[in-house]
Amino acid sequence: MFNSNLFYKLYEKLFMNDFLSVVVKIFNDQNNKFKNKNLIVFDIGSYKGSFSKQLQNKFNKKKIKFYLFDPLKKFVNFDKENFTNFNYFDYALDATKPGIKKFYLNNFLHASGSSLKGISFKDSKYKFSRNLIAFFLNPFKKMVKIIEVKTNNLDNFCKSNKIQKIDILKSDTEGTELDVLNGSKKMIKKTNVICIEIQCPKKHFDNRVTKIEKLLNRNFKLFYKKRIFIASIFTDIISYDYVYVRKVK
Repeated sequence: MFNSNLFYKLYEKLFMNDFLSVVVKIFNDQNNKFKNKNLIVFDIGSYKGSFSKQLQNKFNKKKIKFYLFDPLKKFVNFDKENFTNFNYFDYALDATKPGIKKFYLNNFLHASGSSLKGISFKDSKYKFSRNLIAFFLNPFKKMVKIIEVKTNNLDNFCKSNKIQKIDILKSDTEGTELDVLNGSKKMIKKTNVICIEIQCPKKHFDNRVTKIEKLLNRNFKLFYKKRIFIASIFTDIISYDYVYVRKVK
């Protein structure tokens, strides 16, 4: 019998990004001009909230308010009692007005490849290799399931909830990161640190990075960049972690 929780823990240890250590380094820097005891963190594509939970443990002396977004909230047994400063919303953020959209769900490991566009599942090499794995795990269960989820954009959410600034914005949305940023154009100007996983087919990667940097370069400088090689195994998908820090005049 396939144990998704056990598999996720293994996946988390092996493949999760380095955003946490980079953010801690930025905010612990003695020359850091963003020092603030009252932080606001947006965790987009949060799933089980691992990044936010670990960040809270690292910054236990700071008062932090977390906003977590993931349409897969219904699959997560979230311990709200121990994280009273966490606000968890069950929708996907993109560039459009609030609504309902199709969502491509990885039936075996929800955190891997699940997204509004299903970029990974449309890659022929990824589809073949993952379907092969799925067959051995459970030949009667399909790898991909299409569901409907609620959507919103970050600017609209912040306006509705009277949020004036964001200290840390982390986005890990399996290929829809540009849509997230296009829906955040106003709040980007009021954000200090942006951690973003950029993921798309290799042939589109340079163009994707160019568009993202066009959005950010005026206000941000690149602080960290690392390729996630494991994401490219048996696929034509390429994945990088980028961390941008707001320029301080």
